[in-house]
Amino acid sequence: NWKAGDGRGVAALFQALRAVPSRRRTAGTTAVTTPVISCADDGSAGTLRSVVTGANDGDTVDLRGLACGPITLTQGMIPVYADTLTLIGDGADQTVIDGNAADRVFVQYGVYALNLNNLTVRNGFDEVGGYKIAGGACILANGYVTLDHAAVQDCTAIGEGAYGGGILAPGITMYTSTLSGNTAQGSLLTTLTASYGGGAFAYLGSAALYDSTVSGNRAVGDPANSFGTYDTGAGIFTDDGGYILRSTINDNYTDGTGGGIATHGHLIVANSTISGNTATKKAGGGIFAKDVDLSIVSSTIAQNAASRGGGIYGGGLPAFGFGIILQSSIVANNFVASGFADIAAR
Repeated sequence: NWKAGDGRGVAALFQALRAVPSRRRTAGTTAVTTPVISCADDGSAGTLRSVVTGANDGDTVDLRGLACGPITLTQGMIPVYADTLTLIGDGADQTVIDGNAADRVFVQYGVYALNLNNLTVRNGFDEVGGYKIAGGACILANGYVTLDHAAVQDCTAIGEGAYGGGILAPGITMYTSTLSGNTAQGSLLTTLTASYGGGAFAYLGSAALYDSTVSGNRAVGDPANSFGTYDTGAGIFTDDGGYILRSTINDNYTDGTGGGIATHGHLIVANSTISGNTATKKAGGGIFAKDVDLSIVSSTIAQNAASRGGGIYGGGLPAFGFGIILQSSIVANNFVASGFADIAAR
């Protein structure tokens, strides 16, 4: 009974995750750090797959001792059963986990947190046929996802509903990290399709970015679909707002709303740059905010493009009591097909 864009399909996806038992720590035991000593993906002892699937709540997976190239997955996604798990690498340019464009990279069934430090997750792929939804093509997580000096890139989700090309999780935090080149794409079907969050989708939660970059992500429909699409938040879509601090959101693209970021909750942007993003057919090239307050402090929003509100578009403003607050900021040189180029509201 799901209708594109109404969220029930995403809820069903998370219900399926929660139906799989997570692995909690036994009372009286302590968390451990386990090294990965093999770059193979055959499930043997010491491989990333073996260490992650065997981890308990609070454990750490240590990839810092590896001397190989990317770990390329050949057996499909790696399930994470621990309620909280941390993976540590040697650096985003040194430790790379590649989904081989065949499946997701990680699916977390645990309910608390998945922390990725100093590593890159890339080339995840999730495509479903028929009237079904895809999402989290690199990381689908039941708990909050934290990226710390990490990257998620070049992941693709394709379905009637595509939610989170790179990451789909209840909440996302990024410290000095990058989301780039990810895509959420509606399928070629005889119906309306939806794509939310080309880079990431914070489902019923918030997104927090600190000293991070969200670049070159896409939320689009199949170009051959003549039945229409609802696409939003090419860089990030957040259900419950969040914080963008000392960060850059640039060169993201959607057919719909929110080229840089789309939010349904109060969003604060401070000391940040939002530029070069596009919402080609609808509103909010830089930011699309629906029925919420938006605060922009010491930031620049420029060179974005949309059909309406090239820089910022506020849905539900001002008739419903919401507002846009600007302090020591520049919103200029944005582009629109018609109307107000920099800031527009319904």
